[in-house]
Formats: sequence, C-alpha cells, structure tokens
Amino acid sequence: MRTTPATLLSCMLLAIMTLTPSGNASGQEEGPRTMFSMDGSLSLDIPAHLDTMELHEDAVLQVGDYYSEIYVIVLNDWKADLEGWNIGKDSYITLGNLLRSISAPIVQGPVMSVIDDLDAIQYVIEGAVDGKKIVYLHTTIETPDVFSQIVAWSLRSRYEENRMEMEEIVRSFQSTE
Repeated sequence: MRTTPATLLSCMLLAIMTLTPSGNASGQEEGPRTMFSMDGSLSLDIPAHLDTMELHEDAVLQVGDYYSEIYVIVLNDWKADLEGWNIGKDSYITLGNLLRSISAPIVQGPVMSVIDDLDAIQYVIEGAVDGKKIVYLHTTIETPDVFSQIVAWSLRSRYEENRMEMEEIVRSFQSTE
C-alpha cells in the first residue's frame, strides 16, 4: 500500500484534532515540575501552567501566569551578610518592605509552621497596588545559610480559587543546602 499525500494529510489532521492544547492526548494537565533557584539554593514544585517571568530584579526564582493571575517570587537574604538577625526579624523587616508598597493593608498572622523541616513564618496580606486589590502570602523560611522569602500573590477576586495552589507551591519549598 502506497502512502499518498492525501493519506498523510488526513493522518496529520487526525493527530492534531486528538491532541489537547497541552500536547497530550489524555486531556490531563501536566503535573508540577521542580524548578531550582538561579543560585541553586532552593527548589519549588511549580504547576505546569506557570512560566518563568521577570517580576522582581532581586528574585532568585520567579514564575507566574497572566491567565490564572498567580505570581510567585523567592528572595534570599544570606545570613553571612546579616548581623544579629533571626527568622522573626527577617520576616518582620521583609514584611515591612512589602507593606510600604500596599495601600490600606490588612495583615493576618503571623502563623508559625515547618516547611521541609525548617522553621517558617507566614502572613496573609490584603491591600491595593496601583489601584488593583491583591492578596499576598508572605512566607519566610530559615535554612542554615539563608532566609528565603516566598511571596505569592493573586488578584483579590481570584484569591479563593488560587489559594490552595499558592499554598502548595510554598509548602513544596526544598533547601538544597
């Protein structure tokens, strides 16, 4: 049996029609992928729909998705550069830096927890930035060498539907030290 151009074209069209936008035939969204920070000090499990974005010039890891309105950055404060700091002080100071950029902030927390067997402090902050209502999860995690701030945020109108995914990203933190 000889393959004709029409047969080949039919096969290609059938393959295209059966594949979903994600490129797999099952219709299932791909699972999270592990992404490492630029400095190699940490990793997060990132859902497939989030992509690398330029969100903050000092971030060692930064991802987001305009469609779902989820954004995540990680900033590191190296302990070797700090005198007399602990997780409480780092969390308080970095939270203060965030609050300066927010209009009418409402802060919930702190909530103390453990992530990857490391101490963590988390706040939920609601407020407005450039006229848009935003909800932030600000989490500070203390590793042996660094204080990492994971800042995840979403529009207020999308927060409830995005909250669980944002929390899962934060809980996936792994120190590579």
